[in-house]
Amino acid sequence: MNNKEMIQQNNVLRKQLNDDNKRYYEELLTHVRLTLNIDEQKTEEVMLEILQDLLEAQKNGRTAEEFFGKGPQEIGDALIAELPKESLMGNLTLFLMIFFILVQIKLIDTLMEPVVTIGLFKTGLPILFLIVAMYFLLHSLKYRSFKRKQYLFSFLSLLCWIGAVIVPIINDKMNGIGPVTIISHQLFALILLIFSSFILVHYYRSGSYFSEIFPTIIFILLELSVLLKIINPLTLSDFSKLLFSIILLVVVFTMPLLSLSTNQKNHSQN
Repeated sequence: MNNKEMIQQNNVLRKQLNDDNKRYYEELLTHVRLTLNIDEQKTEEVMLEILQDLLEAQKNGRTAEEFFGKGPQEIGDALIAELPKESLMGNLTLFLMIFFILVQIKLIDTLMEPVVTIGLFKTGLPILFLIVAMYFLLHSLKYRSFKRKQYLFSFLSLLCWIGAVIVPIINDKMNGIGPVTIISHQLFALILLIFSSFILVHYYRSGSYFSEIFPTIIFILLELSVLLKIINPLTLSDFSKLLFSIILLVVVFTMPLLSLSTNQKNHSQN
């Protein structure tokens, strides 16, 4: 079976667990899946085998805690240590995907400005904040059983999100910090379209679900509209820009969560 088929089977079998065992297993599953440097195929194989063993133990009247003998975080750490690591190319691909997604999210807002300007402070620093925010968000999800760690990572992630929003505002108030490059809307839309197409192809090849792909499709349609001059950012009303900013903000906060947890949440409803 491929990864998608194993995830589907996992979610179907998981419905057979009682509430306590399901809570234990899903915490273990989340902890292991959110570790990005382990082989995904082997991870799904092992987690499916563990689920089948747990179902058998449940039939014999044993709880997950009794069956494993330890908490889900401890068992998860032991599994992570034993699972084969992702290849260098796999890690590089993952890093590039996260980088391209965050660049896409940040720069799509720049595309709608009257004049497209790119600068290290205005553009580069917010992207760095978003990358660090993603890192902290991932850890806050991974350590949800340890409330202090979860709250700490969530707070740090929020600070980075706020930093990504505040930096452009500071830049505008200071009338620009550092050198900037002016790019035409059509050229910039073409660059973003290449980013978005790369992301979309990756989603397609990895068998992603529509809820994961949808934001990128919206971005591609917007980029095409600017590239073909269907939408002219110079003529957009203040209300249109405000509405667009609100939509973009929602996407910024929900896209990472969708990418990290859709497989687990969506399939459990099937």
